[in-house]
Amino acid sequence: MALQKFAEADAQRQMAQTEQASTEAVGRLRDLTLTSSRVAKMKEFPAVHWEYRATGPNDKPIYIVRDMVFAGNTMIDVISTSLGVEVARRNGSDFVAVMQIEDFAPPARQ
Repeated sequence: MALQKFAEADAQRQMAQTEQASTEAVGRLRDLTLTSSRVAKMKEFPAVHWEYRATGPNDKPIYIVRDMVFAGNTMIDVISTSLGVEVARRNGSDFVAVMQIEDFAPPARQ
């Protein structure tokens, strides 16, 4: 429940960060719109999944899929960009699928 509230409440700030990261990767984007926001499980860890649509430099639609995976005390941020939403989804999911995440307690403080 708390993660769902975060996904909804923080969507605008996350959208600005996603726009900045995507602009650095593919060039200036216009009309960035959040199309979907949900809580999911990725590799057995809780995650927030956002999907965006924007207009790219050549006036073509660009789809951005962002997954924020909370693995123990670590947050893993994966952003996938493509001209097709299914490709963006698949690339992000494939990237997370091949990651080896070891969940262990942090060392005790002395």
